[in-house]
Amino acid sequence: MKAWGSRLLSLAVAVGFCLALDAFFGNLHQEYLSRMVFLAGLYVILSVSLNIINGICGQFSIGHAAFYQIGAYATGYLTATYFADPRSNKHFALWLEQFLVVMRAHPLLWLVVLMVVGAVATGIVGIVVGLPSLKLRGDYLAIVTLGFGEIIRIATINVNEIGGAYGLQGIVKIHPLWLVWLLAIACIAVSRNLLKSAHGLTFLAVREDEVAASAMGVNTTKTKVVAFILGSMFAGAAGVLFAHHEGFITPDNFKMEISFIILTMVVIGGTGSITGSTLAGIALFSIPEYLRDAKSADGIPLTVTSAALIATMISVVVA
Repeated sequence: MKAWGSRLLSLAVAVGFCLALDAFFGNLHQEYLSRMVFLAGLYVILSVSLNIINGICGQFSIGHAAFYQIGAYATGYLTATYFADPRSNKHFALWLEQFLVVMRAHPLLWLVVLMVVGAVATGIVGIVVGLPSLKLRGDYLAIVTLGFGEIIRIATINVNEIGGAYGLQGIVKIHPLWLVWLLAIACIAVSRNLLKSAHGLTFLAVREDEVAASAMGVNTTKTKVVAFILGSMFAGAAGVLFAHHEGFITPDNFKMEISFIILTMVVIGGTGSITGSTLAGIALFSIPEYLRDAKSADGIPLTVTSAALIATMISVVVA
């Protein structure tokens, strides 16, 4: 009974924090600052969800942007085709037409439904990626996931139905700030439960020594697939929020460098550390934005990119 009370209290605090964050930044009337807080929450979700695969389960995946992209494009297409244009559903069944009418009256509810759809879609893709890669480890798994990410991006460029290289437009903008941070807290909570519960011991066992874990009766196949599913589902849900925040997405939003940035957040934050991934996600996103207006002593603007910042931090760590 005491445990349930503690959980309910934690849930109330999390919801209160998200609503307070939304109220504070929503009342500032500064779109730029609100956008930065929104995107920082997305990177927290991406870094912590990749930490489930790389840090907790020990699988070296560097194609996380592909799951992010799948969630964004799958649900962005649904919104642009069926939600934004009522004429597109004239041949639907009556119940489906009525469902879309209700959703148009409640855009936030539509976004929540799409988050579920995007999470399920990317979870299925996570199974597709996870199963063939089960016998691969280390660098080989990294190459496969990296190739998967590039295949998804290049395939998107060549599909005109979803905008091709020009991008997908017409997505209705729905961007509640509190929802992205609530999803971030949910992702952190799932990761924490994996580390603190008996179910998470199998993930840690696979990370430490897969052969020994298998010898002790751990179903390593199931464990690795579940890790890919969990990580990809959260990334897909983050993609849904990103697409409906921007209103327009292109394949360039999900380039290879995005996967490397997310991986760097996990590594610098400490592989397997939830707190480290969270703080690194916020810091590595915020610092380049803060330095965007940096100037030299002569007043000349300095060019500071995420790639340059990450290269500098890696050099410091190696040194």
